[in-house]
Amino acid sequence: MNGIMCRYYILKKYLTQIPSTVLDENKITDDIIFKYADFLSTPLFYRRNFIKDKYKIYDKMNGDNFNSFFIETLISASKMVTRSEEFPYDVLIFMYALALYHLEDEILIPYINQNKSTNTHNYEALNMLDYYYAYKLENIDLKKTNLTLKYADGFTYTDEMDDLIHQPMVKCCRLLETKNYFLRAYKKKAHFYNYYTKSRFGLKKLYIAIYVKISQNMFRRHAFYRKEIDTRLLNMSKQSFEIHSERLNYSLEEMINKYLFNKFLDYADSINEYLIDGKSRKIKKLLNISSEKKM
Repeated sequence: MNGIMCRYYILKKYLTQIPSTVLDENKITDDIIFKYADFLSTPLFYRRNFIKDKYKIYDKMNGDNFNSFFIETLISASKMVTRSEEFPYDVLIFMYALALYHLEDEILIPYINQNKSTNTHNYEALNMLDYYYAYKLENIDLKKTNLTLKYADGFTYTDEMDDLIHQPMVKCCRLLETKNYFLRAYKKKAHFYNYYTKSRFGLKKLYIAIYVKISQNMFRRHAFYRKEIDTRLLNMSKQSFEIHSERLNYSLEEMINKYLFNKFLDYADSINEYLIDGKSRKIKKLLNISSEKKM
């Protein structure tokens, strides 16, 4: 999906800045980072099933609904930490990933809107950045790479994930069949990535190859990579732009390494305080929650 590699690389980069006293890097795998970085987009693949998504889960986890879902998931994560004999680092990474996805939507998307050519659509811009970072950082050609093979466990829904999000899903989304829903969504997601770039047999299915050529729908938009990039996205000339009424003039790298990173650290510190120290002061202040609210 658009931005999947951007989120993966940014999250991977940010995790190296978390103190070793908080996060043991030996407990982290690339597959876990990849899977959690794109979790909030997974319901979009359920919508591509023949069964209509009557629950509209993506809408209920994102946008104006994010804070409610985030809080409930954080509470659920705290209970898992309490029950676990060994600290569940994947739970911590999951919460970081939720925060980063939200920040991308709140910060990176507005940045892209103001720093792209007028004939470049948002989905094209994100695909360009996905391709750019994959090739730049790991010499991965997304036009030829099957991500389901490179990140095999990144396309699976686990019992641990279900334990974490089941209650938040029930409370925020009225979704009782959480496991069935996400198993279906992840299966569709794996199928999408298995055949829209390069299949495990090195070929695209014929009907999909034709479909990509003639279709203008969302599937094609999310799968279409090219080597060329709209250089305005990098903002090397540092043209000014506005993020939430704040005037900035960062390049893309500076946005990621400074502005976005500092916002992420606010979330990370709040998550750490709540899950590790059992305190909720920072998270309540960050999300503008009443100090009287029990968490």
